[in-house]
Amino acid sequence: MKKIISFILVLATVLSCFTLTTVSASAEDTTGTPGTTVDKDVTYESVLKDSYYRSFNTAYDFLMYQLEPHGKNNVPYMQLMASAGGYKLYCNPYTGEVAYLNEATKQVLTSNPYNFNTIMSVSPVTDPDIHKNSVYTNLLSQVEVSFVDNQGKVQSFYSFVEAAARDQVVVKRMKNGFRVEYTMGRLNTTYLIPGVVTKEDYQQYVLKPFEDVLDKIMYEFGTNSDAYKNAMNEYKRFSTWYFAANYDTAQEGLREDLAKKYPIFKPVSQGGEGATLYLQNAGITDKERVDLENILKSYCPDFNFEILDAMHAKTGYRPDINETPVFRVAIEYVLEDDGLSVRIPASSIRFDESKYTLRYVKPLQFFGAGNLENDGYV
Repeated sequence: MKKIISFILVLATVLSCFTLTTVSASAEDTTGTPGTTVDKDVTYESVLKDSYYRSFNTAYDFLMYQLEPHGKNNVPYMQLMASAGGYKLYCNPYTGEVAYLNEATKQVLTSNPYNFNTIMSVSPVTDPDIHKNSVYTNLLSQVEVSFVDNQGKVQSFYSFVEAAARDQVVVKRMKNGFRVEYTMGRLNTTYLIPGVVTKEDYQQYVLKPFEDVLDKIMYEFGTNSDAYKNAMNEYKRFSTWYFAANYDTAQEGLREDLAKKYPIFKPVSQGGEGATLYLQNAGITDKERVDLENILKSYCPDFNFEILDAMHAKTGYRPDINETPVFRVAIEYVLEDDGLSVRIPASSIRFDESKYTLRYVKPLQFFGAGNLENDGYV
């Protein structure tokens, strides 16, 4: 398997761009130096919302905006990673995006399209939930991994949604360049959503924060606004996956099952606490769990695993462990004597070969694309 990967995927593609001149061999050796400076208060989503609703005449304008101080700590989105022979390499550690600058001509190649504002219907600012808009899931990725599981199901992972959105992109400096490491897939084996919790906890940590957001939107925009309607739809969508159960009113079969699993559900006369429980409906899929988790993160931002674990501990519920595919891959960008070299080391491609079969790895499908109407011209 590794020999096949080595033969097919170890890339040493020299990109001759902008009538590329020779890169000096005496470029600074940055081996061992730290990676990029990351502002902990900045997320991939805030970068997208800030950058992609804007219109830029050129890729150079886009780069200059990315290099401006941003956030409370004034950290640029794009950061200089290498410089040699009149060319500079930049990387955005939040999204994995890359920019390649010809200092003499001010021409810039970007790893992904930058003028999303040209088609507002796919702009992240209009719909920041990446799971609802697959158009820019592809366009903002630097690498795609396709694989087959043991059941024969073909899946594709895009670095934007599976790595950047999960804060699983790591940038490291190399001699005359840098390496972007992507961990694609869900590392957490449990979901940040309630399983079986008490009514009081459900109301305090889920319903109350949700209703506070709804009240705020209603006050600012009114009940006829799209913002309020969208939030109300999310509220209803989340709520449909949960139901309340009380010992006195539950059907006999359910009552016996819950009393056996969760002693807190029993009435006080039977040694319990007579707790009303909120339970997740049966038949929920992993995709639906992800959707619910995203809704909860959006409308209950203070909700976390510490709170969830305490809620579950109170009822005695133990969440299922969900095994999900995880792929690791790295792209290396190096300024060499004859241009920019982009490669994927075979040793960087890691996954569970007993469960998944790799179909292909596609890097930089949109390198050099200026806007959403271009496929890339390099």
